[in-house]
Amino acid sequence: MKIFSATMIRNEIDIVESFLAYNLKYFDKMLFADMQSSDGTLEVLNKTREKDDRVQYYNLPYLAKYQSEAVGALAEIAFCEGADWLFCLDADEFLKSPDRGHLERTLRNFGSEVMHLPWINLIPTTYGSFNNFDITQKFHWTGRVSQYVKVAFSAQYAMSNPDYIVTMGCHDLKPTLSGPPEGQKLGVPLFHIPVRSAERISYKAANALDLQGRKHNHCEGEGKHHKSNLYVIQDLGCDAAVLNALAADYGATTDPLRPLDPAALNWPTFQLEGHFSNSRSPITRELSSVELRQTDLNKDWMRFDMPPGAVVRGRIAGNTIELLPAPMRGDRTRGPAKFSSLDKSYVGRPRPLDAASIVEALVAMEMGPPVDVFSAWTDLVPTQGALFSILMPRRYVELGVHNGMSFFAACSHSERLNLGLECIGIDSWEGDPHAGMHSSAVFDDFQTKLSRLFPGQMYIQGYFDEVSKLFQDSSIDILHVDGFHSYDAVRHDFEMWRPKMSNRGVMLFHDINVHERDFGVWRFWEEITDEFPHTSVAHGHGLGILYVGDPNSDAAELFQILRKNPILERLSKRYLEAKIHQQHQQNRKFAALKKERDEVIAANNKEKDKVIAANKERDRAIAAKNEMARRLAHAEQKILESTNAFYSIANDKWWTRTQIFRKTSNIVRKIKKRPVKTWPKRV
Repeated sequence: MKIFSATMIRNEIDIVESFLAYNLKYFDKMLFADMQSSDGTLEVLNKTREKDDRVQYYNLPYLAKYQSEAVGALAEIAFCEGADWLFCLDADEFLKSPDRGHLERTLRNFGSEVMHLPWINLIPTTYGSFNNFDITQKFHWTGRVSQYVKVAFSAQYAMSNPDYIVTMGCHDLKPTLSGPPEGQKLGVPLFHIPVRSAERISYKAANALDLQGRKHNHCEGEGKHHKSNLYVIQDLGCDAAVLNALAADYGATTDPLRPLDPAALNWPTFQLEGHFSNSRSPITRELSSVELRQTDLNKDWMRFDMPPGAVVRGRIAGNTIELLPAPMRGDRTRGPAKFSSLDKSYVGRPRPLDAASIVEALVAMEMGPPVDVFSAWTDLVPTQGALFSILMPRRYVELGVHNGMSFFAACSHSERLNLGLECIGIDSWEGDPHAGMHSSAVFDDFQTKLSRLFPGQMYIQGYFDEVSKLFQDSSIDILHVDGFHSYDAVRHDFEMWRPKMSNRGVMLFHDINVHERDFGVWRFWEEITDEFPHTSVAHGHGLGILYVGDPNSDAAELFQILRKNPILERLSKRYLEAKIHQQHQQNRKFAALKKERDEVIAANNKEKDKVIAANKERDRAIAAKNEMARRLAHAEQKILESTNAFYSIANDKWWTRTQIFRKTSNIVRKIKKRPVKTWPKRV
C-alpha cells in the first residue's frame, strides 16, 4: 500500500521541520505546493528532499489562496505515481497513529473510500516566538475531538469520481462541482497545533484573509474564524489565557470567548512522539511578521485574472502548479485538462471537393436557427452550416459567445451532419462596451439551454489569453473570433490564437461590415486578406472567412475553387442571401400566423375566464345558501333544546313544591318596586 500526503504551505518555518520529521514515518511521499515562502520554509523542504526523495514540492506562484486547486493538482500527481491513499494535511497537523503498520490496517479495514480526520487541538504549555516553537513540550487538550475535520481519500474514489473536488481548507470532498459533500466517516485523528505564538496566530489570520480576498471566486463568509481570531486578539490581547482559549476550540467563532487555564481545569496532557530536533534551524530568517509580509509582497507573483465565479483547476507544469480555467460540459461535468493537437493525416471528406459538392452543401442546409435566441448571427447560420458541410471540422472554438446564437448553431450543425464535432464556447460573460455589459442572467440562461440541448458540448468561462493556454498548437479546425471588436483586440486575438489552428484551419471574423463607433474588424479584415486565402458574405453585419491552414490540405481546395471560379463565389453568396430573404419572408408569415394564433388563444382564454368567473359566482351563491341552511338548522336545534329544557323543568316535582318561594320572591320585588320575574307554569 502506498500512502501520500498533500500540503499547501507558506512561511511555516517554526514548525515545518517537525512536521516533516514526524509524518515521514507514515507516508511514502509528501507532496507540497509552496507559495514562494520567504522565511526559510522552502530551503528546509529543499534540504530535506536532498536527503529523502520522499519529499517533493512544486512552486505555487499566485498571491491568492487557491488551496482547493493546488491540492487537486497534487492529488493528480499522487495517484499517477501509484498512491493508494492521499491525506490532505496542513503543516500544523500530525497523524495520531502508533506506527505505519497500524495506519495501513486502519485503511484496509475502514470500509469507505473517504476518511474524515477529526482534530485534536493541542494547547502548548509554553508559547514560542514567531520563528521558533518547541514541539517536544507537553501539551494540554480538552479530552475530546474537535467538530472540525480534514479529509483523506483513496485512488479508487478518485477513479470512480473523476470530477471530484477537494473543498477549500481540505475539510470536505465532493464527487462533483455542484454535488453535496461526502457524508462524514471519522477515522484517524490529527494532532493539531493551531496556536504556537501570539505573533504567529495574528500573522496567520491576517495573511489568510488577505489571500482569500484576492481570489476571483472568494465566497462571502469564507475565513470567518480568522476574522474572529483577529477581533479576539484586538479586544482581549495576546496573553496565554486568551491564546489557550483560541487553541482549545480552534475554528469555532465562540462569542464571547473566555480566557482559560487548562492546568486549573485539570485537562489531560500529551506529548508528541517523534524524531524532533529542538534546536533552531540554521536556515531560519529572523523576520517579524510585518517584515515577512512586506518581503512577500515584493516577490514576483504571477497574475491570474478570471471572471468572478469562474471554475478553475490546478495543473502541474514542470516544477510549478499552474492555475487555468476549467472546461465544463453542458451537464456540469469537467471537460479535458487540455485540448491536444489534431491529427494532420486526418481525411475528413469521403469524396473530392468540387463545384457540385459546394452547391449540394448549400442546398442541403436547413436555414432555421437552432434555438429561440436571435441576434445578428441568425442570418449567418446557413453560411456556417455550408462551411461545416464542406470542411467537416473536428473541433470548433468560439471566442465571444454572449447568448449563444452562433455556438448553438454549430452544435446543431454537428448533430444534423453527424460530424461528431467538438464545440467549445469561450467567454467571460461579463460583456464589453460593444455588446454591452451582461447580468448573470445571460450566463445562467446559456448554461440552462446548453444543458438541455447539447449536454456533451463544452464552454469555458474565462478571458481569452488565459484560456488559450489550454489549447496546444494545431488543435482547432474552425475558430470564430467574435469578442471585443476594436482593431487592437481583434489583431491580438488573431495573433494569440493563430498558432492553435490546425493544418486545415479556418478563422471566422464577424462584423466586418460594421463601421460605427470604434469597431475595427473591417480594418483588420482589409489588412489580413492580402496575406491569406479568404472569402466573405455581406449579410448579418458581414462574415469574413479566412483560411490559415496548409496550402496543400483538403480544406484549401474550397478557397482554390472560389479563387479560380469567381462566378461560382458570387452565385454562392447570392444563393445564401436569397435563402436569407426567403427565410425572412417565412419568418414574417410565421410571425403573422403566430400572432393570429395568440389572438385566438387570448379570446378563448377570455371566454374561459368568463365561464370560470360565472362558475365561481354560482359556487359562492350555493355556498351562501348552504351556510344559511346550516345556520337555520342550528337555530332550530337550539330552540328544540330550549323547549325540551323548559318542559323538563316545568314538569319537575321539586319545581312544583318550590312555587310558593317564587311567588313570595315576586311579592317582595313588587313592594321594592323592582321588576318581577316570569316563571314557567307546570303543564
